[in-house]
Amino acid sequence: MASILDILSWRNISTAVQKVEPGIPDPLPSEFSTLTEDVLGDRTTYVTFYGQRQTAKRVEYGAPSRARTLKQIGEQSVTLLHFAEHIKIRQELLLRLRNPNDLMAQQIAQQEIARHGADFRQLFENTRILARVMLVSKGKIWLDTNGNILPTSSGAALTIDYGIGANNLNQLNGIIDVSWANAAANISLHIEKVRIKMRQNTGHVLGVACYGKNVPNYLLTNTTTKAWGQYNPVLMNQYYQNPGVIPDGFLGVPKWVRMSDTFFEDSSETIQAAFGDDQVTFLPVIDRNVYTLYQGSLTVPKRFGINPDVSSSVNDFEVVYGMGGYAVPEIDPPGIKEVYFDTLLPHWKTPLDMFIATVAF
Repeated sequence: MASILDILSWRNISTAVQKVEPGIPDPLPSEFSTLTEDVLGDRTTYVTFYGQRQTAKRVEYGAPSRARTLKQIGEQSVTLLHFAEHIKIRQELLLRLRNPNDLMAQQIAQQEIARHGADFRQLFENTRILARVMLVSKGKIWLDTNGNILPTSSGAALTIDYGIGANNLNQLNGIIDVSWANAAANISLHIEKVRIKMRQNTGHVLGVACYGKNVPNYLLTNTTTKAWGQYNPVLMNQYYQNPGVIPDGFLGVPKWVRMSDTFFEDSSETIQAAFGDDQVTFLPVIDRNVYTLYQGSLTVPKRFGINPDVSSSVNDFEVVYGMGGYAVPEIDPPGIKEVYFDTLLPHWKTPLDMFIATVAF
């Protein structure tokens, strides 16, 4: 196998070719990545309370008022996930970088180091995306003993469970009473029942439907959706022009999100689908009441030196929230160690208004 020294030698080298594009698809609404909150360390707690939905009690005019017990206030503790890996810049690259007599070798070494850094950072970008997708797809995040996110619970050593109850899974406690693969299924009624149930559960309004590969065809060939389309020709024509994508506003759902492209590469370099083909996840309008991307913090070195006491040494560190990285020199053997890390948790706060449905059965 050729070494870096061989690659950076006098031979002609053409522009590098990237055979596979980096990154994994991130189709979820932007709120899943922008509704962030920084927390100190890897843990936080927030207050929970229930809005009043009862009515006042009648009394006779002039009679004493009735006592009312206020709603309980609670607390919810959250522990974030922490990811950290490092790479090492090899000796031969450092030699090329410090070679004043070979500008071409310096430039190629710089490009190689930059590529390594970008590829390394992409690992952590992918992790953030996949964690959010698994939240919406499974209502859980599974990790193995090596810290890898898994597509299923098989081999899981750690499970982040968002507490989605049985009534909000599969056929949603009878809401989906006929498979959507059946053209006679009353899909519009099913969606209306989900909307009503969400409103009853939490008061939130149906805002998003994330769907798998087979769902567009189910809707396009369905009797009730065709009837709906007669009174909504603009959306129906838009649908016919691009039958793999359900247009926003279809059947009264403000936003439809195509999830069929979502995938990731597992630790064995096998492509894994991240969303079910016959799945629809119904969500409310995304805001801070239902979702937050928590970003933890880590103390990292910002310079190195010998200090007279601990208090002086504190100034050699800084606090970084979320994703970050730093590089440190190594002595034996000489080199540079580059560390990347991320402390985060995409957190769904109201499990009663996430409906993870299997629509074909």
